[in-house]
Amino acid sequence: MRALLIALLPGVFAVDSSKFKTCTQSSFCDRYRAWTRLAEGTRKPYMVPRTDLKEISQSVFEGSLRHSALPKDHPAPLTFQLRFYDDNTIRFTVDEKDEVVQGVRKRYRIPANDVIREDRLKPLHGVKYVFEPRSATSTFDLGDATTLTLDHDKAILALSVDGRIVQTINGQQQLVVEGTRRQRNDKCPYGLADLSDSYIDPACSPGNHSGLWEESFHSHTDHKPFGPSLVGVDVTFHGKVPAAYGLPEHATTAQKLKAGGDEDDALYRFYNLDVFEYEMDSHAAIYGSIPILTALQRFGGKSSDIATTTTTSSSSVLWLNPSDTFVSLTQRKDTGTWSSLIEGLISGSSTAEPTSLTSWFVSESGIIDLFLFPQRTPQKILNAYHSLTGLAPLPPLFSLGKHQCRWNYKDESEVRELVANFDKYNIPVDVVWLDIEHTDHKKYHTWNEKYFPDPKQMLEDLKAGGREMVTIVDPHIKQDTTYFVYSEGLAQDVFVKKRPDEVYSGHCWPGTSVYPDFTNSSVRQWWASYFKADGVNAGFYTWNDMNEPSVFNGPEVSMDRDLIHGGDIEHRDVHNIYGQYFHRATFEGHAKHRRPGQRPFVLTRSFYVGSHMYGPMWTGDNEASWLHLKAVLPMLVTLSATAGYSFVGADVGGFFGHPEEELFTRWHQLSAATNPFYRSHAHIESPRREPWEYSEAARNRVKEAVQRRYQMLPFWYTLFARYSLYGEAILRPLWFDHLHDANTYACPVDGCDEILDSQVVLGRDVMVRGVVESGTNNVSVYLPEGARWYNAKDEMMPVGMNENMAVTMDTIPHFYRAGSIIPLKMRQRPSTKAMRGDPITLEVFVDPNTNTAEGQMYLDDGNSLDSIDRADYTLSTIKFDGQSISSTEVSGKGDFSILVERIDIIGLSKAVRERILNNPSISAKMSSASGNRVTIKRPNGVVMGKPWSIDLTSIQTH
Repeated sequence: MRALLIALLPGVFAVDSSKFKTCTQSSFCDRYRAWTRLAEGTRKPYMVPRTDLKEISQSVFEGSLRHSALPKDHPAPLTFQLRFYDDNTIRFTVDEKDEVVQGVRKRYRIPANDVIREDRLKPLHGVKYVFEPRSATSTFDLGDATTLTLDHDKAILALSVDGRIVQTINGQQQLVVEGTRRQRNDKCPYGLADLSDSYIDPACSPGNHSGLWEESFHSHTDHKPFGPSLVGVDVTFHGKVPAAYGLPEHATTAQKLKAGGDEDDALYRFYNLDVFEYEMDSHAAIYGSIPILTALQRFGGKSSDIATTTTTSSSSVLWLNPSDTFVSLTQRKDTGTWSSLIEGLISGSSTAEPTSLTSWFVSESGIIDLFLFPQRTPQKILNAYHSLTGLAPLPPLFSLGKHQCRWNYKDESEVRELVANFDKYNIPVDVVWLDIEHTDHKKYHTWNEKYFPDPKQMLEDLKAGGREMVTIVDPHIKQDTTYFVYSEGLAQDVFVKKRPDEVYSGHCWPGTSVYPDFTNSSVRQWWASYFKADGVNAGFYTWNDMNEPSVFNGPEVSMDRDLIHGGDIEHRDVHNIYGQYFHRATFEGHAKHRRPGQRPFVLTRSFYVGSHMYGPMWTGDNEASWLHLKAVLPMLVTLSATAGYSFVGADVGGFFGHPEEELFTRWHQLSAATNPFYRSHAHIESPRREPWEYSEAARNRVKEAVQRRYQMLPFWYTLFARYSLYGEAILRPLWFDHLHDANTYACPVDGCDEILDSQVVLGRDVMVRGVVESGTNNVSVYLPEGARWYNAKDEMMPVGMNENMAVTMDTIPHFYRAGSIIPLKMRQRPSTKAMRGDPITLEVFVDPNTNTAEGQMYLDDGNSLDSIDRADYTLSTIKFDGQSISSTEVSGKGDFSILVERIDIIGLSKAVRERILNNPSISAKMSSASGNRVTIKRPNGVVMGKPWSIDLTSIQTH
């Protein structure tokens, strides 16, 4: 849903960008950008005293930072820490010292364990630390050919992997903290006289700087009781950097980030906002913020020709600061100055790499909290990220099926009619959703009794058919003394404040509304208590929307930055994490109260680092257009492959507008095949768009796409299990597992990037190419080198080239990796619950180079929250070796099993194929037009979840 209802009038479908700030309109960003543009030598560098750093606990080193322009007798105002974790992740934090701030304030940092699971992190053992006085450098040897070097005189960090510099922090001398001012209108920090000519920080520098203590945007004035407070630093990725990825969430049709410099439209902004009809291919902020940046880096050649370089690796950084943030990306030649000198120090070479990627991160307030990931490969970086933020819990099995939503299914009879039509047309569906109109005047946890007189019976009827229901619960609370949530919240003092003695109110769907302070753990507990296990709302799952938070009459359609959380924290400090705290509180309400021991399902629109722990997200209010269909994969793949958020989806068909038949069909074909969270949704003014509202041909094509989704659910569920067990990305771009193939990220052919952006790999084994343009009869597909792929006709495809394929309206291209085994359920059912006991089909795609294949299948009860913690599951590994197929490796302690009714083997050698077909003791036949598939029906005694083996030469089962 969107902003003011007036904006929802027919024909008004365009973002009003004037409602949202640019860097120029954000005083802190404009100040920092001007600071970074100063001539070399103008900014005086920070420095670290030429002494050993103190190891304050295992693998945690601490030192002081002082500005070289400060008076010599002035104490160092900043303290920094370097923390080394057992997977070689490095954490660099910078904060002000309490004795220098003198109690004026304490900068906000996210509490321990709220995002970073600090109680579970293991320090890196055996860090070898050496301080070299002559060169004034500290070196940390982390093992695994990874070192970190600190230049004390310039406060520059250099991260080296395999003898090569991969990252430098503050190499451009742009690290800065605007120090605390002790008196209002002080231009310079710490009670210093006016030293602005010395360039202490961006505010304490020559000239007049606006917005230090207050600034206005349209009719809103932001009061800043602590004055200027920005923090910023530069990060350079070395080597030849042909591509960079990440920095979600932004509305984009391209996976690859654009290194466009520091002008307003080139900067990537992170400030969670309710953006009406967001603009595509824009770097402007939208609903979520995970400021993680991944660079692909090639080393070994001196030419800019990528073909002459030898190795490709990846490294990442994560900026953990929930205040308003801008990021700049610039590709440039290394100068051969400091970076080449430090490289020479470490590797004995002074060769500068040709095209590094330089970035800077700046936030309005808070501290510098930067994580460095040197783990070389994208998946190892994700493993390290999940070590920090946690492994996502498994979702309930039903949530991987089809979800059906619109604003709004108006009453109980319409809900029943909806489900009846899905059954009538044999289209599976698992979940029906209700938007805000189901409530009593937008008061959440209530029902409109005129249209929903008996919601409990409605839900029981849905459950009897194997379906579930989700209802919306937003964070804005109607200011009405007769509304129990408001009156109880007021009594318990849970709401965000305008002043210490005044509750803040803003305008949202119910009218005048107040907002719980979800940053407070006791408020989260209070909120969780409303998700009771009994009463009228028991049994429903939850959708959290508008949680950026959206305030229709607020600045940038959100809260004022100077509002008060927890007594002494400003909203500016916590803005981007507010939505996650709301999401978390709802998740905990389900886990602790509504369904203890069972898996919650809570959808969110706003998200932050770590939101994957609490349920899926979706990309918000998209548009029924081909451009927005084109954006589905790039936006979702970026979240999954770089930010560790794999339970993601986009509204099928587009929220605004109405998709014509071809667009509707193509959107379902793509989303059913690729979206981990697969939901249809539509605006209240959009015409009805259930599949039966279109032609019979379109309805049948959608039905086939949905039915294939359900056939693939054993594969999908296994992907989710590996995501929850190991942090493996579910959606992957081609470069993720194929860094050896430069065409997956640096293809020299015009239009190649658009082809790659239309493809995705599910896990490692299934590739899908979306059809994202109208009237298309053929598409180009790139199949990466290093793997072989079968098409849907069981034909082996050529690799390493753009293959042109004819397409019809009936399907979109699918490919299966040679060497994989895919578990399926082929019987047509109306829901996941109805499929529970159905037997398995195994599709074995033989690798012609090795004559082998391997896959896995995960089984559990589909609903217990602690299945993985208690190892109450089975994870079976299935192997084909050219002569036999077996599943002898079964992990987990659960007792789950399911019959295998069919094994299809694709790509057998001719000799083995003939032996199977001529064996009278089994039911085997050729079963594809290509003559490349052999089907073994009802193999005796083959049960997934238990060990088994079939010798294909004699067809004996063990």
